[in-house]
Amino acid sequence: MTRSKKANMLRTILAKLLVAAMVVSSLVTGGFGISVEAAAQPAISKAESSVLIGKKIDLDIKNPIKNATCKWKSGNKKIATVNSKGVVTGVQKGTAAIICTVTTSKVTYYLAGKVTVVEPAEKIVINNKITTVNAGQAYDLNRTLTPSSSNDPTTWKSSDPEVIKLGKWGKFTALKEGTAVITATTSSSVSDKATIKVIGIEGIVTTQKELENLLGSGAGLITLKT
Repeated sequence: MTRSKKANMLRTILAKLLVAAMVVSSLVTGGFGISVEAAAQPAISKAESSVLIGKKIDLDIKNPIKNATCKWKSGNKKIATVNSKGVVTGVQKGTAAIICTVTTSKVTYYLAGKVTVVEPAEKIVINNKITTVNAGQAYDLNRTLTPSSSNDPTTWKSSDPEVIKLGKWGKFTALKEGTAVITATTSSSVSDKATIKVIGIEGIVTTQKELENLLGSGAGLITLKT
């Protein structure tokens, strides 16, 4: 065999080895559409949830397993109960663990979630109502619930987020001149509102009447120009 034929044979062998290596690599990385993924384990649909006293919520199982049995249990029946289908009923204010045992022919899963039972508010009042603030001014409205024992969560909303941007617990920042209505609403659907006007950064007024109107309004800076 000549040196030229030996070289050609060697190149052919190397080419075949390279192709084989690429096939193995593609199979491992999924290059040919073959991929191996672990089956998603079952879980309670909501790891944390809330429900009003006397109301119900339905907790489902994510990634359910065919032919598996599910057994639901409440960690504190004085706070919340749960039926055989995962429907939770709020009993009294507090938190309770909701446990679901999922049993298959091969393995058993113990799933847990937390439910907060809410005492509904009968009334909500925005505490620190004001009528006017300066652009750039920050303020804390806050709120009071009746009865005072209520743990009803409150959602705050601005009618114009470009004028007044809300944070948590009624805290806000005035962004530019304009007017916005701030609404505080509980999960039991009682609400209160405050209408706030945003004036310029310096709060410039030119008359005594304009000055008197702004005094005590909530504006942090008032400038009288005569």
